[in-house]
Amino acid sequence: MEDLPDALVQNILSRLDVPSLCAAASSCRRLHECTSQLIPHLKKFDLREFPPSFDDLKGFLQHTSKLQSLKLDCLYLDGQDLSLLLKPSLEEIHFQNVDAGFPRLISDIAHCCPRLRFLQIDLRSWVVGSTNSFWTPDLETLTDCPTLESLCLTGGLVCVLDPYAFSAIARLSKLRTLSLGYVPERYAKELFSFSVEHSQWKKTHSKLFQLQNLQSLSLLLDRITDTFILLVCENLPCLVELELEDEPGEEPLIAFDLTTTGVQHLGACTNLRRLMLTRSQVSYPATFKRVEDLGFLFLAEKCSKLESIKLAGFSRISDASCREILHSFPNLHTFELLRSPRVTDLTFRDFSVISTKLMSVALVSCNLISNSSVKQLSYCRDLKSLNLKGCKSIGDGGLGAIATLEKLETLNLTGTDVSDMGLSTLGRGRTPLVFLSLYGCQRISDDGVACLVEGSISQTLQDLDLSNIPSLTDRAVLKLVHSGMKIVELRMRNCCNIGDTSLIALASMTCRGCGFGGSLRSLDLFNCKALTSLSIRWLRKPYFPRLRCLGLSWNILSQSVVDLLHQEHPHLRVLGYDLDFNGPDGEEIYQYSTDYGREDELERWMEGEDDY
Repeated sequence: MEDLPDALVQNILSRLDVPSLCAAASSCRRLHECTSQLIPHLKKFDLREFPPSFDDLKGFLQHTSKLQSLKLDCLYLDGQDLSLLLKPSLEEIHFQNVDAGFPRLISDIAHCCPRLRFLQIDLRSWVVGSTNSFWTPDLETLTDCPTLESLCLTGGLVCVLDPYAFSAIARLSKLRTLSLGYVPERYAKELFSFSVEHSQWKKTHSKLFQLQNLQSLSLLLDRITDTFILLVCENLPCLVELELEDEPGEEPLIAFDLTTTGVQHLGACTNLRRLMLTRSQVSYPATFKRVEDLGFLFLAEKCSKLESIKLAGFSRISDASCREILHSFPNLHTFELLRSPRVTDLTFRDFSVISTKLMSVALVSCNLISNSSVKQLSYCRDLKSLNLKGCKSIGDGGLGAIATLEKLETLNLTGTDVSDMGLSTLGRGRTPLVFLSLYGCQRISDDGVACLVEGSISQTLQDLDLSNIPSLTDRAVLKLVHSGMKIVELRMRNCCNIGDTSLIALASMTCRGCGFGGSLRSLDLFNCKALTSLSIRWLRKPYFPRLRCLGLSWNILSQSVVDLLHQEHPHLRVLGYDLDFNGPDGEEIYQYSTDYGREDELERWMEGEDDY
């Protein structure tokens, strides 16, 4: 290393991301010196995967004068003055896990970063009853960023803004993208309503027309209504992407609900390319029962540019509207349908004779969908993602068709009727699966898992969910390990026969030079009752060096154990039930993410997977 030219070392290091630079700097003195010389010239700084301390950040960023993008996990930065980290050159900021009471965060950003174009803040928590008054004056200061194009404030029940805050947002003249985590519908309407009664708004209501340049709108509301949809359609003529989700706490009244008329209003947004209308059942099992086929038949006639559509909770629509959607949009690549009990196999009839560009299909909890639909979908040769969660009529007959899809990377079979025979067919197929969920497939046994990984699928599969299958034992895990597959994420919660042997096998797993379970990033063994406290020793160093999320039962987790694991693995999140990614309402919360389960730049470069 000492004999290599500085120019060569700097060239190699310049191709790495920040976590890889940190790893390289800690390996030897020469790389530490070269990294120190390189950091001041960084234009992008991304540490969302590893929550840093404030002192470490100051050491990294104090000499960076050319920084344009800053992305951080602020989990350990509560109470710190983040203005010390901000640079006038910044154009993009993404802070996640921010505490809702962070003092003057937005105003500090506005004053320090006049060239800001993209701002995203993911808030970690919201204390009910706490004041949110600082949001309004802080949002007012964003007018000091005349080039701001994108504003995203997300998080669970956090963005409870008052009407004056929306007045501030509406004056951001260059805004093209707006995303807010949770907004009462009565406040959200103030973004587009020009019959303003508040005296403080009268001075600025003429400027609210600036929002008509908005191209992307994403809101989580307490309810979606016809009135709100009408306001959106009348005032946002340039809208390209519309994502609306609501979480009603009770059955909505007809005057405060979305009906067929509201869906027909969307036909005025002729430039729409992405549409998402979803009703969550987290708080109350409500559906869009006042929306029928006529609304979507009209929409399909008017919005011919749609490329992606997601509908959740439309219990009254049938095959007529779904077929019209699939046949009317020539550029449609994403079709997601959740909790529509009237949709049947007729929706996908004759797919063999039509031209389709579908790349992602989700049919979640559509109980009348069977193997016949899956066979028709196999004619979509570009399909990369298929979600059949909760479709109980789908069994082994559909897996033969799925096994022929040569581009499919993500497959969710949660709660379906597949068995060992179907897994054997899938394992021998040509499907390059990266993510596979078999959550709750009760007919699967150890033999099925063995047949699955004996085929070529073991060369690509990295993310596997085998949770809630009581018949699985340690033998299934041993088969996974012996297959040589690179396991990045493994979930086996509620598998009562999984015990210490499985954890020991995973800890001894070797793949592509990564020993001691080095490929694992996420491991969920919650409620695996055969696990004992003796297994804790296999979670200590040097085992599982890359583990970031760990799910264990409370019977073997104590505060002392958690403290010990955090001492051994500072970036490890030890969770219980929180690691369950399958929502109670049948909607898929977890989706395979290439960012989360990826190797870092240094690992990929060493394995020769990138063409440098």
